[in-house]
Amino acid sequence: EPLGRHALLLFLETELWLRDQPPVEGCENASTEAALDALRARLAENAESDGRHVIVLAHHPLKTYGSHGGYFGLKDQFFPLTNKVSWLYVIPFLYPIVRNSGVSAQDMSSSRNAKMREQFAAVFADFPDHPLVWAAGHDHNLQVFEGYEYNLRYILVSGAGGRLRDVGWDDALFAVGKQHRERGYMRLEFFADGRVMLSVITDGTRSCSGSEACHGQPHVRYWRWLAAQ
Repeated sequence: EPLGRHALLLFLETELWLRDQPPVEGCENASTEAALDALRARLAENAESDGRHVIVLAHHPLKTYGSHGGYFGLKDQFFPLTNKVSWLYVIPFLYPIVRNSGVSAQDMSSSRNAKMREQFAAVFADFPDHPLVWAAGHDHNLQVFEGYEYNLRYILVSGAGGRLRDVGWDDALFAVGKQHRERGYMRLEFFADGRVMLSVITDGTRSCSGSEACHGQPHVRYWRWLAAQ
């Protein structure tokens, strides 16, 4: 879907790779093979003509240091079920071990998830002017990465509009999660000269304490030029 003069939005249903389900009636690209072929064709068309900045939108990230990427805070390691029920202090540190064993295709540790990421990286490798952004949610935090290991320029994880989960940092350019007590979202601005700016905006609740609702002031916690022109 073209957006203005400089952006091309490509929407992907990544559950096709992670869950066995019958094809959606009337869906043209209802298999992973068809979806990959359509993605490759649209990228080729853009490279040959428009040359727009490509923004890939999907539910699952290609990189994350949230719980789906194997990171768990101390409370999650010892009492993970309190995320569901606040008083349910049972099932100790075995939970992260099980999660990191790849039992769920929703986690990056699973072979099915790894295969999905490899296939997308292989498609993007065919285009020297790599897609600008892979934007996803899935993990409940805010993360920004360089994406060259997947033949992208940037990977964004924006899932902190409601509930929050802890997040690690490692090689992330930016990351905030439950331990920072900040909900928020990301904004991409496309300028007339072709520049693209990323802003990570949080709601200002980090200064609040206790369980009472708090109405902070939204502010930009991180910004970066993603494309100079």
